[in-house]
Amino acid sequence: MAAASQHRGAQAANPMPGGTSPKYRARARPPTPPATDDAGGRANRGARGAEAHQPVGGLRSIVRGVTQFEVTRATPDVRRRVVRTVVAAFSADPAFRYFFGDSGAFEAQATTFAGYLFDKRVTNGTVWVIDGGASVAMWDAPDPADPHGEPTWAMARQLPSETMGRLDAYEAAVHEALPATPHWYLGILATHPCSAGQRWGRAVMAPGVASATSAGLPAYLETTNTDNVDLYSRAGWEVTASMTIDALSVWVMRHPAGTADI
Repeated sequence: MAAASQHRGAQAANPMPGGTSPKYRARARPPTPPATDDAGGRANRGARGAEAHQPVGGLRSIVRGVTQFEVTRATPDVRRRVVRTVVAAFSADPAFRYFFGDSGAFEAQATTFAGYLFDKRVTNGTVWVIDGGASVAMWDAPDPADPHGEPTWAMARQLPSETMGRLDAYEAAVHEALPATPHWYLGILATHPCSAGQRWGRAVMAPGVASATSAGLPAYLETTNTDNVDLYSRAGWEVTASMTIDALSVWVMRHPAGTADI
């Protein structure tokens, strides 16, 4: 996932990398590499010459066959769709299953958590989406506004204490593996299963990587899915730490400063 004292993220089914004090991230299976955009970001490969306007950070809307998409900065009105995407993408994710279990309460608890992850980031302008939330990347900038504000306490009132304990323990362990120096953090990268296979993951992740690169800062994420480790490695990320939390394997990965190749 890309999760903590400020839950950073979670993991999901297409790409991926979010807490009460954690940064729980969610990682889904990272998508295949997008084509390079001429503004420093990346967009999915598409038919040449069928380009539209540039909605976010130089990322263009590109026509790929008959499918057109654009990466846009999320606004609060896409919350419901983003939450549905994260819950569906992470339904089998090791971290989400560790946090929320396999009981009938999984969907309700995962929905609360996904909403928290979105709410704490959207007002900072560090959430990007495709197709109104069918694919989403949730980032933490180096100095997020109010990282321990009301959303955390609202979530704590809705989740059982046992669940919050697992989230906090996970966050504390991951936090120890992250640098104290400024960096960008990918908390969630997820594509709804119904939109899988369109290579949206790297495109929606690109604005955050580009922001880190333009500031000369590295980017970090963590995942609990071995397949994600391989996918992120091929996209320029490198493992910097690994750990086991109650039999849950976790890998922390870094995208070097100054490199925009994703």
